[in-house]
Amino acid sequence: MIGVVQRKGKEFASTRVLRKEVVDEDDVKKGKELRARIYSGVGNSEIFDLMNVYFTDMCRWNTTKGNSLPVLTTSLVTCSTVVTWGYLIAKANEEVYQPEQSHLIVASAIMALGAIRQTKSHIKATLGIGNSIECVKTVVQAVTKVAEWADRPIASFDVDELSTQIQTALQRS
Repeated sequence: MIGVVQRKGKEFASTRVLRKEVVDEDDVKKGKELRARIYSGVGNSEIFDLMNVYFTDMCRWNTTKGNSLPVLTTSLVTCSTVVTWGYLIAKANEEVYQPEQSHLIVASAIMALGAIRQTKSHIKATLGIGNSIECVKTVVQAVTKVAEWADRPIASFDVDELSTQIQTALQRS
């Protein structure tokens, strides 16, 4: 990013700060809400239970007031929920993107990493929160082409089948 600013000039950058200096109770609340919305109907809630067992050093958060500032202490809210979904993505949703757009970015990054099971879950999630089948297929094709170009091919994904799965799950809930 600095290279772009150096080449193109300061008008291509902003010094506006979107986020506060600390993670607080509002981030916990927003993270829980956004995560619940995104993963509704995806059908792999056991993943979060496993995170609470195997990643306790980075997954247990709670906020309390200390010196009039929020302080993080231990609890059963995952780091992913608070930091990723609350502090980072929820704030981007307020200022830059809609949740459908930000989640599509997350899903495409996971896909590019080659994480097959997670990609299927995130494709279902991104369809479940409102992205169209055609939009998701277009992004899948783009990520696939970039991965092939980089000589790092990824698995193929049946977006239509994943859409059927999420729609069925959402109708049950």
